[in-house]
Amino acid sequence: MEFHEGQSLWFVQSNYWNLSEESKNGREVVVEKLGRKWITLSNSYRIDINTLQADGKGYSSPGQCYLSHHEFMNHIKKQKLWNKLKNLIQHQYACPEHLTVEALQDITDTLGKQ
Repeated sequence: MEFHEGQSLWFVQSNYWNLSEESKNGREVVVEKLGRKWITLSNSYRIDINTLQADGKGYSSPGQCYLSHHEFMNHIKKQKLWNKLKNLIQHQYACPEHLTVEALQDITDTLGKQ
């Protein structure tokens, strides 16, 4: 991904569970400076140019950036669906009868891709 000064990103704080409802969805920040490894943001944090994770300066990361609010919401949706899938599988003692061999093959093929 190519970044440029003035570009908007979406920043979500790591202490998500301690935030007010309004802050949980994050906030827009602006790229102020580009380096080889770090991007400096308008909220005074710097993020890793590859992972978009904020620098904790020796401590845990204070947050994560996403390319947009939409991307962040997709991340949340994906995590919720993954947790639902794990819970469904965890409580099954045998393969559900309605799943076909083809469906199971598709699922295992998809999960096996890296």
